[in-house]
Amino acid sequence: MKLASFNVENLFMRARALSGPGFSEEGKTVLKAEADINAILGKHRYTANDKKKIVELLDTLGLKKSDESKYAILRQNRGHLVKRPQGKPIDVVANGRDDWIGWVDLQLEQVNEEATRNTARVMKAIDADVLGVVEAESRPALVRFCKDSCSAGIARNSRFRPQREVRSSCSPITSRARDSAPRRPRTRSGNARPRAPQPSIGSFARSTTSSR
Repeated sequence: MKLASFNVENLFMRARALSGPGFSEEGKTVLKAEADINAILGKHRYTANDKKKIVELLDTLGLKKSDESKYAILRQNRGHLVKRPQGKPIDVVANGRDDWIGWVDLQLEQVNEEATRNTARVMKAIDADVLGVVEAESRPALVRFCKDSCSAGIARNSRFRPQREVRSSCSPITSRARDSAPRRPRTRSGNARPRAPQPSIGSFARSTTSSR
């Protein structure tokens, strides 16, 4: 059995800072600034130095004059991190994490269609029995990717059937599997004992994330 993993780096939407051939210095600067500012924004209290650094990083991300720029978005869902008085410099008005809800996000753009098809071709060439996918946007994105790749003939007439695998990962057991599964023990009244509650996909993801 061949096992493999593949980092698809998002199938349909990708951070604009990662676009273009290679990895530009501008893209590296944006990614570092986004990571640095979110680390500061997560603090319980913002010191004077923190506020100064926040303004510097917002400037690097092009967010001093507006909540949106070419590469980033300042999301202020409740309360305000900054105020931009007309004719005056930007001012950090939040004193800590409890004063507002928000963060800095990266702007996304659609991935080139041919690049997505090339990802499917590489997966077919790997020809793995089990292929783990890293950095996919979501399960619906994987299903969409599988449908598109199959309709394009990339996966046709081959062992590569990702759509079936994605669906079967969370689908009910088949009648054959049900017939071969061990029977649950029964109570004195003859009723089957209730199954133990199973963790949801979301709780599994949270537990694996927290254990890293």
